[in-house]
Amino acid sequence: MVSSDASWFDLHRYVSSLRQEHPRRKIWEDIHCPTQSDLDALVLEGWRVWPKRDPLWTLTGALSPEKKKLYYKEGLGYKKRDITICHELAHLFYPAARYARAFSQEDWESVIEWTGRSWRRKAPVLKIILESFHVPTKIYDSVTRNAFPEQRRQRLSQDYGYEQIPIPF
Repeated sequence: MVSSDASWFDLHRYVSSLRQEHPRRKIWEDIHCPTQSDLDALVLEGWRVWPKRDPLWTLTGALSPEKKKLYYKEGLGYKKRDITICHELAHLFYPAARYARAFSQEDWESVIEWTGRSWRRKAPVLKIILESFHVPTKIYDSVTRNAFPEQRRQRLSQDYGYEQIPIPF
């Protein structure tokens, strides 16, 4: 068992060991990155992503199937927010009632965390997830730099007030 705060290396190693120990579990066949049509279907069903603005709320994220809302705790850093959204979407795509019976609760959460983080690590997947649910984006690492190249800024002209002039040789 690993915690949700484990490093990617430790989480990946642990889930890989689960896959090796139990290679015939259905989840391993079914896991895939969400496509635009997968996410469009959720949006058409009425699913929304909302920050939870309750200071007493202790979770980083949760699903509310009756309200069709995916919540993340307001005030999370961008990376943690994005990981949380992907984690909760993994719960939505792979419901415990269908898949988790073969796992302990801790192992199932590790599989879901691994799935969500795997999605967040892929720039095209992160882009369609955040844009589908109109989640504000910000560049904070190489994944988001690749996902949202239109947000990159020209450093010299904006940071220093002058344009870069090519120097002839």
